[in-house]
Amino acid sequence: AFAPAVLLLALSLAGCGGGPRVVDEGTEVRVGRQTAANVEAKYGVVNDPEAAARITRIGQRLVAQTERPGLPWSFKVLNSKEVNALAAPGGFIYVTRGLLTAVGADHDQLAGVIAHEIAHVTRRHAAKAIEQAVTAEIALGVLLKGEAAATQAAANVATELILKQDYRDGEFEADHDGTVFTFKGGYRANGLLRFLEFLKAKYGDQSKAVTWFGDHPQTSKRITRLKEQLAAMGQPAA
Repeated sequence: AFAPAVLLLALSLAGCGGGPRVVDEGTEVRVGRQTAANVEAKYGVVNDPEAAARITRIGQRLVAQTERPGLPWSFKVLNSKEVNALAAPGGFIYVTRGLLTAVGADHDQLAGVIAHEIAHVTRRHAAKAIEQAVTAEIALGVLLKGEAAATQAAANVATELILKQDYRDGEFEADHDGTVFTFKGGYRANGLLRFLEFLKAKYGDQSKAVTWFGDHPQTSKRITRLKEQLAAMGQPAA
């Protein structure tokens, strides 16, 4: 058992009671790297140099528009037919081969999806969720001792989170910021909107057939907000 003072510190580190930010950038990257290893072990990575070069090229143009360009960003294709994209904390971004098939040669749609995932990282959505979800003991092990077992436990929390796509209101933030990154990166700002419209037309609103919907807000609500944002930016929706 922890001594009272140590337990209080650990609870604060875990983000309980409105404590300070505790997953600093180094910890975020360390946990994110292990989370990425979990994701890659589950799906496998596609050995397709052309596809890898494409998403890396797009991704690097987008992260240059963010306030966190110095993270160890990486972009990989997961071997899954699901239409999905994932972001591990620290800058580890994945799209599935199913999503690449869905967007085809449309770089703007692909950029919109990747930018959305980048925004999850820049907004620290997973890092914040880790702060709220991990136990005091894990927080103490990860943040004060750098223990491998504690890091793995925190990464397991992050892996479950990103596979469920359970960011709640963070999805609207990621849609907004991702659209800005897309536009600043030189792509058409409506890429994400058109991708969501494509999914809604093909699968219906928040269809369980598409993993990328996950526990996201209803697609129609996201589409409406994006149209309002694009109008405010003076950019076409179509």
